[in-house]
Amino acid sequence: MMTGNRQLFWIFLLLLVIIVAGALSPVLIVIASNLAANLAGCTFVAGKIEPCMIAGMDFGKHMGTVQHMPWLLFYTIPAGLIAFAVWLIGLGIVIYSRRKRRPEASCR
Repeated sequence: MMTGNRQLFWIFLLLLVIIVAGALSPVLIVIASNLAANLAGCTFVAGKIEPCMIAGMDFGKHMGTVQHMPWLLFYTIPAGLIAFAVWLIGLGIVIYSRRKRRPEASCR
C-alpha cells in the first residue's frame, strides 16, 4: 500500500497530465489524423476536401473536418490554464496543510 505522500504525488501528477492533455487535445488529434493520412498516402490542402481511402472507406470528409480542430485551442487553452491554476492552488493547500500538521522538533 502506498504512503500518503507518494499517493498524493501520483494523484497530482495524474491530474496535471489530464489537464495538459485536455488543453492540447485538438493539436494531438490533428497530429494523429495527419499521421494516419500520411500512412495511407493521402494529401491535404487547406480548405479543400480530397478523397482519402483507408481500409476501403473514404475518410476524406472526416479528415477535412479534423483539420479545423486547432480552432478549438481558443477554448481548450484558457480552460487548461484555469484548471492549472486550480491545480496549483490545490497543491499549495495540500503542501501548506501537511507542513502545518508536521510536529516541530523540540530543541533540548
